[in-house]
Amino acid sequence: GAAEGGAEGERAARVKAELRAVRRPLASSARPGAGPGSPEGSPAALLRAERQMVRFTGRTAELRGLGAWACGSARGLVRLITGPGGAGKTRLAVEFADRLEADGWRCGLLRAGRGGQAIAAIAAAGVPTLLVVDYAEARTDLPALLEALAAHDGEPVIRVLLLARTLGEW
Repeated sequence: GAAEGGAEGERAARVKAELRAVRRPLASSARPGAGPGSPEGSPAALLRAERQMVRFTGRTAELRGLGAWACGSARGLVRLITGPGGAGKTRLAVEFADRLEADGWRCGLLRAGRGGQAIAAIAAAGVPTLLVVDYAEARTDLPALLEALAAHDGEPVIRVLLLARTLGEW
């Protein structure tokens, strides 16, 4: 009855809060503190990938490959994209996430320090999810994220897209 509905509503609210704690939207034009005196309020901020000010063109083969990977016809739970700063890694991830979200996926950037909690929160939500880790080479929570992902039973589908400037020893 009503008690079950209340408990289910509380569970849903808790899962949503856990998801917000571990991930944030990839494309967010409104950023806290963005004003004329801040770097986010400068004209150069318009070049940030998440602002999507420039129409996305090309990279069809890369998007097709990412799509095959996310939907399971390509192997692996984790994919790594490397390239120098300004190469378009984040912009590619934003475009790919937009396409997945149109197909019912949840997509977001992993918040710093939340690697250990991310997989459990996503699994509780029960929705296919793409988790993007920008500057993966500098993330200390990456091992915990990957360990939790390896232990995940596969339902729902979770894919982790790592973005890094170099392969390196990390």
